[in-house]
Formats: sequence, C-alpha cells, structure tokens
Amino acid sequence: MQEDVMMQMFCIAGRADTVLGGQFGSEGKGAAVAWLANFLALGKKQYSIVTCNAGSQAGHTAIHNGVTYVTRHLPTAPLISPGSRAYLNAGCVIDPDVLEEEIKKFDYLNQCDGFFIHPNAAVITPDCLEVENKDETKAKIASTRKGVGEAVSRKVLRSGMIAAEHPFLRQFVKPINLNNIMTEGKSVLVEIPQGYGLSLNYRFYPYCTSRDCTVMQALSDAHIHPHFLGNTMLVLRSYPIRVGGTSGDGYPDQVETNWTEIGQEPEITTVTKRVRRVFTWSTLQVHEAVLASRPSAIFLTHCDYFRNKVEMESAIFSILAAVFSANLPPPIIWCANGPTTTDAKLWVRA
Repeated sequence: MQEDVMMQMFCIAGRADTVLGGQFGSEGKGAAVAWLANFLALGKKQYSIVTCNAGSQAGHTAIHNGVTYVTRHLPTAPLISPGSRAYLNAGCVIDPDVLEEEIKKFDYLNQCDGFFIHPNAAVITPDCLEVENKDETKAKIASTRKGVGEAVSRKVLRSGMIAAEHPFLRQFVKPINLNNIMTEGKSVLVEIPQGYGLSLNYRFYPYCTSRDCTVMQALSDAHIHPHFLGNTMLVLRSYPIRVGGTSGDGYPDQVETNWTEIGQEPEITTVTKRVRRVFTWSTLQVHEAVLASRPSAIFLTHCDYFRNKVEMESAIFSILAAVFSANLPPPIIWCANGPTTTDAKLWVRA
C-alpha cells in the first residue's frame, strides 16, 4: 500500500527530508509538517533533528488534538511529535521577542530533546523594524515589514547582530554539524518557509522575499551536503494566494480571482493580517516547482475549495504531468481540506 511506501520513504537514518511550498506561500506547510509528524509517529518513527531557516515574516498553522499551533520561528514537528531536537540554523532571521513568546506559549523547551540556534543566525533588532516601516518602497512591493530584509542586509554587510551576540538568544547558541549527525545514522527534517514562487532569484523579483525558497537554499542554510538529501514533500494549494497589496502578478496561465467567485470566506494572512489575493491554478507554476524540488510526495491542501471533483482531478493530473515530464517516479499524493492532522486522505486514481 502507498501508506506503507510513504512510511518507508520518510524519516530514514542518515538522510535529510524536506518540506516546502510550491506556490506563493500559505500553501499549508505547517499543516503538512504536522500531518507528516503525526503519520510517522503512528508508525513509531520520529526525526532525530528538525531544522528550519525561518524568518519572522511567515507563519505556520497546524491543529492537532484540538490544539491550534501558530509559529513563525519554531519548527512545527516537535509540537506534534515531542522528542526531536530543534535547530534554528544559520539561515534563520530571528525576532527575539517573537521567539521568546512562542517558546513560552507552547512550552517548547519541554517538547524537544534540545533546542539550539546557530551562532550566525541573523537577529532582527528594533531599528531593523523601524527602518523597514519608514521605507515606502517596502509598501510598493507588499513587504511584511517585519525587519527581515533589513536584518539580512546587515548580515551580508557584516554590520548586523547575530544570535551569538544577543543576550536572550546566546543561551541556545550551539552550531550543529548535521552532516556528522547523519553519518552517525540520525534522521533530519528540514522545514522550509514561504513558497518557491517568492524566491529572490526567480521570475517575480522584486515582488519576492529576501532569499530563495528552494531545497537547495535550505540545504545550504543548514550546511547539509546534497549527498544526504532524502525525500521531499511539495505542498500545493487549490487556489494559490499572494499577500494583499501590490504583491506582483501570477503566472501567464493563471488569473487573479476573488473569494466570492470561488465561494469562500476571505483569508487573512497569518502575520500581516491582510486579506490574501487569490489566483486560479497554474500548470506552469506546478511544473516549475516540481522540476526544482523533485518531490516524492505531494500534499495538496484546501481541497474543499475546489468547486467540483473534475476541477480537483484536473489539478492532480497537471501535477502528474509535471512529474512525468521531469522523468520522476509517480509521487504519493495526499489531499487535505483543513489544517488538522487527521484531515488528509490518500489520493488513488479511480
């Protein structure tokens, strides 16, 4: 059965699996990671270490056993399946106040076998926030204005604060060699925030984020050699969204629609609380994301937004077409409506 294959593919000793979004963010990666952690736990499996390169501008939402988890910095998996070590790697851009609040709210240190931060993770200071909120160019590109871009810029210029220098963060500072750990037979999960279409070096610049949202960038930030790459879960949603404001156009084969047209209540972004812009499905978007990430599994969210079964099947077949055009094995596809860990169902072709 495909469930058994999925169980065998993910959380393998000596490998780093990745979970990332294939559109413009808000695909439901928090829900996907939570579901994966719970699925593996049912099979008595758990990642040794969960790492991420998150900034403060994106939030992940998951619901497990009736509890809602919304995080901007903390990896999701340990909240669902306690016991892994959590590691904010060098690619993270940390707002210390946000992180401290999340740690306390979710009693996170007691959910982990250890919580660590790379010494070179960038720190968002109050003046980073001040600079971004005064910069009108940030408004023109619908920036979240959470200080991430400014903190990254200062890190590149070697003038910004890093975790090793911050009075609250330094207690958690410890560089971890994930390559050594996997050589010893440990398993790693890499949670990748935002979405492939927001990548800095991709087609939508300057309406993008401050780095690439790819498997390659995430491995680099975690200092993981490609040799250790395991399997990838690509998260997609039925109707891709962009943040509110002038956040750029979509792909040539999609159009911007509205929440009334698709029969749904308007969605509000997790961090900025803006009404999300919503677009139709793009086959080109899926093709490029599949080619860049080479997924073994697809997690398709917001399936209740599809207006009929034909619409959903059409989206799934476009995913399969993209996979086959990349000469990849057929992926295992899970379809989910909401963010709960019990919501996803295996898709089986009729």
